[in-house]
Amino acid sequence: MKRISLILMVALLCIMLTLGFTLLSCKTAKEATETTTAAQAANAGKKVTLGVVLMDTVNPSWVTLMAGGDIAGKEVNAEVIWKGSENSLEKEIANVENFIQQKVGCILVDPMDKVAMAPVLEKALKAGIPTVSMGNLVKVPGNVSTVYNDYNDTYNLNKILFYYLNSEGKVIYLLGQNGNYCSDMRQSGFDAVAKEFPNIQVLVKGPGGFDPVAGQKLMEDYLTKYPEISAVSIWNDGLTAAIATAIKNSGRNDIVITGFDADPTTIKMMDPGGMMVGNVMTGLKRIGAWNVKVGAALARGAELDVDKEGKLFLPTKLILTQAVVDKAKANGWKDDGVQWLTPADSMVTIENATVDWSYK
Repeated sequence: MKRISLILMVALLCIMLTLGFTLLSCKTAKEATETTTAAQAANAGKKVTLGVVLMDTVNPSWVTLMAGGDIAGKEVNAEVIWKGSENSLEKEIANVENFIQQKVGCILVDPMDKVAMAPVLEKALKAGIPTVSMGNLVKVPGNVSTVYNDYNDTYNLNKILFYYLNSEGKVIYLLGQNGNYCSDMRQSGFDAVAKEFPNIQVLVKGPGGFDPVAGQKLMEDYLTKYPEISAVSIWNDGLTAAIATAIKNSGRNDIVITGFDADPTTIKMMDPGGMMVGNVMTGLKRIGAWNVKVGAALARGAELDVDKEGKLFLPTKLILTQAVVDKAKANGWKDDGVQWLTPADSMVTIENATVDWSYK
């Protein structure tokens, strides 16, 4: 009997100790959660400074991107300092170095060369400054690469273009710059879909680059060298208006084009009778706004849901007209679940720099 009583007392003591530790643990966890939540709330209201390095600040694409970034800067209480690099890799690296010296809250850069940019981003991270490579994958541990669905979007857009041409024709592709992740992925998407259309002849994959003046001159040369051009696929809308001008000045009204990044001036080319077949709604204002929001979150110590390479993706859609869709389908295109919206709907989203993005 005494033995049983002793066992019951020990068991009761164990239960009381376990309950005590559980209550203490719950209280501690609750206090920790409340402390973290309070700290996050206080931190969220703190103004942060972001240093953003662009290839230049004159190209219409960058001007539009900056406008979107400034809208987001007001929304997230961030001072955004924009620096252009005059399309010089050396100046781009120097601008990052200067922001490290200024000890800004986060450094964002659109790298001209993902390999050459890696060491200076690593230096910034070692100095305790979070970094973002915009539109380019820079494989430095801790760096966040804000990228788009470049491969799939380019593949799908040009597939529609080729069906629009009834699976035959002579096409020019204008790429960006080798080593730029965004340009490389878009070119890969174009190359992949071109292989599926044996009667589509790619006349040349030309170095469109980032300079619209140089791009227009290049297109003028191509129009003379390749009078049989059916279509031009353009990697970035920073060039699109210049390419369209060259085509218009040549008197050709039978050439169609595709763009990418949805600059508002290019979307207007999708009006009835326009030369543009389609575009991709990354939206330069949206890109600018999204990157500023990402930079502000990092400056406040947020941990973002990136993939194993540090990539964070912006949701995108194709921009098409119903007439283009109908013609492509009549020529055999199966939409394969491709998401698209009309030029009118895209303009509302683009002009307002609307981007549905949040973090935990």
